Amino acid sequence: NPESLIGGMRASDCYNTDWWDTFMDASVGYEKSRLVEITFLFKELTSEIPTSLSGLEELKILRLEGNSLSGNIPDELTTLEKLEVLRLNKNSLSGEIPSNIGLLTNLDSLWINGNQLEGSLPQSLTNLTNLTNLRLDENNLSGSIPENIGNMSSLKYLRIDNNNLSGEIPESIGNLINLRRIYLLNNNMTGEIPESLCNLPHLFWIYLHNNQFCPGINGYPDCLLNAVIEQQNTINCP
Repeated sequence: NPESLIGGMRASDCYNTDWWDTFMDASVGYEKSRLVEITFLFKELTSEIPTSLSGLEELKILRLEGNSLSGNIPDELTTLEKLEVLRLNKNSLSGEIPSNIGLLTNLDSLWINGNQLEGSLPQSLTNLTNLTNLRLDENNLSGSIPENIGNMSSLKYLRIDNNNLSGEIPESIGNLINLRRIYLLNNNMTGEIPESLCNLPHLFWIYLHNNQFCPGINGYPDCLLNAVIEQQNTINCP
């Protein structure tokens, strides 16, 4: 069926730098433009992510996690308008997150954790209003969380921990009414933890430790009594 994964039976053959050519050779005779899923997990793939993936206009799932892919995340991937799942985690990708990542408005799951990505979080990220699962953890990302992160109202699972983020938690985070888990630990974030976190009815897993969050006049918000917020560097707090 040309609408299914046309290289799955050959996935074990796709190793090293020839993985993409091997996959494309195996799909001869199929309408590659109608591919909806590509999944190569832990196959020791090397080289860079091919920009020619942008030609797969029907692609909904791209999973290349657990390999040794290097180079940047190609800007061309952001033209895959039907993409719902993009998982490139646990590779050796570098550079910045594409600035126009927000064009992928059908994304439900974005995992690019466990790489060597740098730079700030793109403002366009907050255009991903259908996203439920976001993992950017274990990179070298810096800068602050976008002020309008509250626009991402479908988010259930947010991990941006183990980076070099600074700045405060935006007040708009209180608009993420579906949020269940948030991980911001091991960054350099500052300011007070917003009371708006207390407005989230489904939020039960909160990990904020190893930052520089300051207690307010009455300490940290009462709703965070069960949260992991210890080991804050408060030396610069008022």
